[in-house]
Amino acid sequence: MITLRVLSGYFARQFLRNFIVVLLLCFTLIFLVDFVEVIRRTSDKPNYGTWDAFVVAAFRAPTFLEQTFPFAALFSAIATLVSLNRRSELTVTRAAGISVWQFLMPIGLAAGVIGVLLIMLLNPVATALKADADTRLVHLLTVGDNVTGALQSQAWLRQGGSNGDSILNAQASLNDGKLLYGVTIIEFDMDGLFTRRIDAQSAALENGQWHLKDGKIIAEETAPVPFESERIATNLSETYLRERLSTPDTVSLWRLPALIHFAEEAGLPADRYRQKLHSLSSLPVLLISMVLVAATVSLKISRMGGLTKLILGGVSAGFVLYVISKIAGDLGASGLVPPVIAAWTPAIVAMLMSMTILLYTEDG
Repeated sequence: MITLRVLSGYFARQFLRNFIVVLLLCFTLIFLVDFVEVIRRTSDKPNYGTWDAFVVAAFRAPTFLEQTFPFAALFSAIATLVSLNRRSELTVTRAAGISVWQFLMPIGLAAGVIGVLLIMLLNPVATALKADADTRLVHLLTVGDNVTGALQSQAWLRQGGSNGDSILNAQASLNDGKLLYGVTIIEFDMDGLFTRRIDAQSAALENGQWHLKDGKIIAEETAPVPFESERIATNLSETYLRERLSTPDTVSLWRLPALIHFAEEAGLPADRYRQKLHSLSSLPVLLISMVLVAATVSLKISRMGGLTKLILGGVSAGFVLYVISKIAGDLGASGLVPPVIAAWTPAIVAMLMSMTILLYTEDG
């Protein structure tokens, strides 16, 4: 029993070391690519600074890094098992009467624990840094009354006011949609006829009103009238703006249940947040599935050869699983598939299929 415990710790440490190395490589690559992209987008802006671009890229990298966790687990498990196989350590382990499930268990448990730590500790930090990076990037991209190179696709909203309806367009949004940049508002009277257009550098939602700053008002047959501050009424609520304009990438695991509750209370769809919540919750299971996928292609090397072919097969299987998970996630976020099914099914099915393959190839 002591020997098995020592071996389990050894295998888990080998996997953990490889996982950290792969994650650091992914972080470095993501940071460098995003750093170059931020420099490209902001280099011609008057308020540009290389240090600002460095901070933005560094703060955005953890959120992008979350997308690589399944691949990090896959590559780490393959590297660990291939290394143990080539050093004949797995052969000695089998000769000692230890089954494939016994020496895979510590690696799988390590992957599961890593998944739990990532969603509970790293995710809140990553979302907070992403929100701060978005704010910094908007400030870098703000020129005059325009926001060039918006953070996301333009937002279009229809709102009601005291004198009629209006259409609002924003180039970028922050703070769950309560702060807008590059704002254009086209107002209509009660008969649906155009009355005026308002362009503003920013708009903040305050007590049922948009507080517009640094803009101009354009009405029919009159010259544009500049202003420093202007307020217009709106019937848009904070809950509605949060659902329409905020992105799950800037919402941590701990805030998701509250946002889901608020959306349901307001009668708004919350599928995007439910999908994000279940995707994060299922991450430990997905990482364990990746370890089992790696095992199906890494345990035969010493007996059958074909290292390159088998590793490519494992990478391809992992990539297919990742693509299926993303497609299922998009279906869950759009409400076409229940989010709980979309998030958990790919990981569970991959785990069961991998276990079936291992049962046939390793136990009979």
